[in-house]
Amino acid sequence: MVGELKAWQLVLIIVGALSLMMVIPLSLIKEPKRHGDTTSAKTDMPFKAVLQYLWDKKRFYGSYIVGISLINLYGYGAGAWLPSYFIRVHEWDASSAGINLGLLYLVPAVLGGLASGWLSDRLYSRGYSTAPLMIITVAAGLSILVVPAIIYIPLMEIRLTALVLANLLMVMLAVLLPTVIQMGTPNRIRAQASAVYLLIGNLIGIGFGPTAIALITDYVFKDDMAVGHAIAIVGVSCFSAGTLILLTAIKPFRQQQAQLQAGV
Repeated sequence: MVGELKAWQLVLIIVGALSLMMVIPLSLIKEPKRHGDTTSAKTDMPFKAVLQYLWDKKRFYGSYIVGISLINLYGYGAGAWLPSYFIRVHEWDASSAGINLGLLYLVPAVLGGLASGWLSDRLYSRGYSTAPLMIITVAAGLSILVVPAIIYIPLMEIRLTALVLANLLMVMLAVLLPTVIQMGTPNRIRAQASAVYLLIGNLIGIGFGPTAIALITDYVFKDDMAVGHAIAIVGVSCFSAGTLILLTAIKPFRQQQAQLQAGV
């Protein structure tokens, strides 16, 4: 019906079609009963009121959204340009780059997601109410050192090990990003607050991440072979600034949780 399909196009169609199967179990999930409602009204707040609430609590939401947006900027940028780095600089062919980078992401993705959730729950149960945000901030801080290692360590074995570690840290922080929003937001506006954070974070990440690396490569170094330097610059800059900004969100996050528990 659509004409000739390449193998990679067929893979995308199959994966996309399988994802539609998620609609079936999702349609069977009932709306959960809400407990501990802390909003003044018992109905969902208008979107304008939600935006006003986020603005009033900008010490938490502003710092958090800006911090994770910077991390997204590197994440989407590196995702777009790391294959090109290995193809251009290390002369991998496209298929090898796809397979190798995919395999190097697979295990860290599984372990990072599980370990991050387990660690967050364990720390929270021991009284660290800001545990998810603490883990995100520490992972971002460690990435400041790990990202340059992917580009500048001479031995390929160590370089790829650094890439695995970078993937692990990125997944560990990524899986907890929605958790912080949920824990710091009244239950009646969690969906809308999540939508705002996802919109801003993804617009900045997708919109500027790949572009920033491309611009630095083309206009700063003026050399296609310098894409690795651009990745390192964007990574160190984003994680450094993001870590500092996220640190400023920890105290407001704790205060926000206390206010929600108190029904304020």
